[in-house]
Amino acid sequence: MAKQQDTANRKLKRAALALFAGFMLFAPPGTLIVLALLLAPIFGKSGILIFSGVALLALAGLWLRRRAAQRTKRS
Repeated sequence: MAKQQDTANRKLKRAALALFAGFMLFAPPGTLIVLALLLAPIFGKSGILIFSGVALLALAGLWLRRRAAQRTKRS
C-alpha cells in the first residue's frame, strides 16, 4: 500500500513540476516581471537572481539528460 502511495506522490510531483516549468517557459515577459516584483520584497533581488539561475540550470540539466537518453536509444 505504501509503495502505491509513493508512486502516486511521485506522479503528482512530476505533474506539478511540469505545469510550473511549462508556465515559466511560455509565460509572457510581463507576467514574469510582475512575479519578480511580487517576490522581490520577500526574497530580495539576490534571491530572485539565485532562484532564476537555479531554475535555468535545472531546465538545462533536464534538457541535456533527455538528449543523452535519445542518443542512447539511437545507438
